[in-house]
Amino acid sequence: MTTPTTLLTLFCLVDGETNSFPVDIEPSKTVAHLKEFIKAKIPDTLNGVDAKDLTLWRVSIPVLPKKDRKEIRLADVPSTEKVELNDEFDYIAGMFPEAPPIPIAAPKKSIVKSLLKKSSPIEAPQEKSSPIEAPQKRAIHIIVQRPPPLAHRHQSLSTNRVLHRWLVLETILTG
Repeated sequence: MTTPTTLLTLFCLVDGETNSFPVDIEPSKTVAHLKEFIKAKIPDTLNGVDAKDLTLWRVSIPVLPKKDRKEIRLADVPSTEKVELNDEFDYIAGMFPEAPPIPIAAPKKSIVKSLLKKSSPIEAPQEKSSPIEAPQKRAIHIIVQRPPPLAHRHQSLSTNRVLHRWLVLETILTG
């Protein structure tokens, strides 16, 4: 008998927005996989952005009641309370060493197949070996940061070229 795959539910939020969304992911997946899952989850919001160009930040921001929620900006999160997930090869399991988000058991393939075959709704049997654990607190786990606009990136490249030329010229004149 195979054991069900454990998934983690990460609540994600795009920088500057108020509405979060869940992403269920296996701990054995990487940051690159998480970027792909996020892109697939909200394609309209990230239209024109490649998943590889997203910047992800690990945070733990308590969720307020719906009526009290305001947009969350990465710039407002203290630097001590956010960690950039900048290595696409890092595993999800290593991102939350202190307290992982909500672990859930993925349904067995046989259950999914039986649900697809039936035309009337049925309840899936509960897995006794993998109970669903309640989260210790409701929180945003990931802030998704879009890449800067293309014009800004080109401007940065132009600025870097000018600075490089200036440094070369300065070295020639003073050296």
